[in-house]
Amino acid sequence: MIGPQPQVHWGMLEYWAAASNLQENLWWWTITIIIIVDCFTGTIKNVFPNAKVRLSSQKGIYGLVKNFCIWFAMTTIYPLTMAWGISNVANAFLIFLIGFYGLSIVENFGVMGVKFPDWVVYCLQKLEDIKSFSAGGNDDETKK
Repeated sequence: MIGPQPQVHWGMLEYWAAASNLQENLWWWTITIIIIVDCFTGTIKNVFPNAKVRLSSQKGIYGLVKNFCIWFAMTTIYPLTMAWGISNVANAFLIFLIGFYGLSIVENFGVMGVKFPDWVVYCLQKLEDIKSFSAGGNDDETKK
């Protein structure tokens, strides 16, 4: 043995063990699939007539980079929380992200013209604006 040997800390071993088991985690797979679906619907919605923004490579690349950074940070930090024993906090954060991405997907489908129940439209202002736009701008009808 020439030179000093690197010391392996228990925290690093726990991190790598948690990272290797990440593919078995349901929350990780759920957010990964949700991010992919959001990227897909976010791109497709721009070709529909109700879209306020047309398909743009600059906006598309920005969205892909943003989503990749969120996914990469989540994939890097989640095993760390598992090694620290606070994976419930990470699970709560992933559920929070899944909710926001879910809203984004619903909004994307709304731009594509998918009809939703009135209570969903009422809860999501963007869909209400789209309904108003499609109805010719009669705001009194959409507020009922």
